[in-house]
Amino acid sequence: MAVYVSRKFHRWMRECGVVERDLCRSVLEMTQGLVDADLGGGLLKKRIARNGQGKRGGFRTIVTKPKLETCLFVYGFAKGDLGNISAARELHCRDVARKFLSLPLDQRKKEIEEGAFFEVNCNAQVRIPV
Repeated sequence: MAVYVSRKFHRWMRECGVVERDLCRSVLEMTQGLVDADLGGGLLKKRIARNGQGKRGGFRTIVTKPKLETCLFVYGFAKGDLGNISAARELHCRDVARKFLSLPLDQRKKEIEEGAFFEVNCNAQVRIPV
């Protein structure tokens, strides 16, 4: 499964100490049906544990449903910073996801080369069934 993150999400990961392995585990859990909330329109809310703590007080991510062998993490926030995302933010996340996932593979690669999106290497991290 190909896992991607938006530029904004990638920056947030670095600031919060979220690592690729955390995202890969989340994708694996989602493929097993473990989802925190279905926001509709192909978006899910998924919890990620803080380093050394549990998921309950950790981070929340907005991610596309893992389908067609592709998953995109669009937005992340700490539970203590924000209870939930606004309708406008959700709409923006949905728009970013829709645009990226509708791109042909060669255009996706171009977006990655330009730094608009980043690919997460889950192959060495966690075995994700396709």
